[in-house]
Amino acid sequence: MTAPAPLAPLLIATEATQTDDPYDIVLSNIEVVNSLALLLGPDELPPAALISYYTDFYRSQLADSGFGLFAYNCECSPLVLEAVSAGLEAMGARRHAEAFEKARAILDSLSPEAIEAFLETDPHSGTDPLRDRLDLAASGSAEAEDDLMVRNAAYLLSQDDVELVPADQLEDRIEQVFAALPDRAEREKALEDEPQPEFVLLSLALSRRAGMTFERIAGGAPLGDDIAWHFITDKGQHHFIVQGDEAVLFSDDGTEVLRAGIEDLIDSLD
Repeated sequence: MTAPAPLAPLLIATEATQTDDPYDIVLSNIEVVNSLALLLGPDELPPAALISYYTDFYRSQLADSGFGLFAYNCECSPLVLEAVSAGLEAMGARRHAEAFEKARAILDSLSPEAIEAFLETDPHSGTDPLRDRLDLAASGSAEAEDDLMVRNAAYLLSQDDVELVPADQLEDRIEQVFAALPDRAEREKALEDEPQPEFVLLSLALSRRAGMTFERIAGGAPLGDDIAWHFITDKGQHHFIVQGDEAVLFSDDGTEVLRAGIEDLIDSLD
């Protein structure tokens, strides 16, 4: 059976291809996928975009904490595991692929009950035999972390359907994708009816606290050891990061606007 055609092209900011850092290309894809995923399902996104997205998620998790935490944070999702497996193979990252498949084989051998028990553990306290087994199995990767970034960027640009768009036109291009959806209204209504994740609630609350009108999420992207959540307001793009029990809001140029307690921000929406 032929897979349905994606509803969006593979979009990369033109400027990301003009720097000396290949991660800018990968990061541009991450930001676009986060934006498109507001209304599109995984099977409606460009396969290469999703493969790149989750392969970089795997790379960052492995570099910071190991395979065990990667498995925990992706909830052992078959979608994520298959995307990473396909990505490492397509990118020619042989050592990474061999180590990944060894660790994945352990997950594949577990019963649903064992997986559920693993996901109920606290990954940040004490040791866990399964997590240790996974970390050990994946420890054979000998390629440099930066090499996988280079391979990922090259993989994205090698795709036949890649579309380079000036950064200041990406938002309009994504809007064109959404505007072409025949059931856009129904998708937006379903999104409104779903419980919103914390980063959406904090974006809304921070906007209100700063006297701005929240418009939409632009996407999340790594910022050092944190995740910066970018969003659009009537006063332009802003982003925030979580530091302990506080959320810190920044303007697009990196200037700190305000910081507030997370609990207080969430309560202010009631």
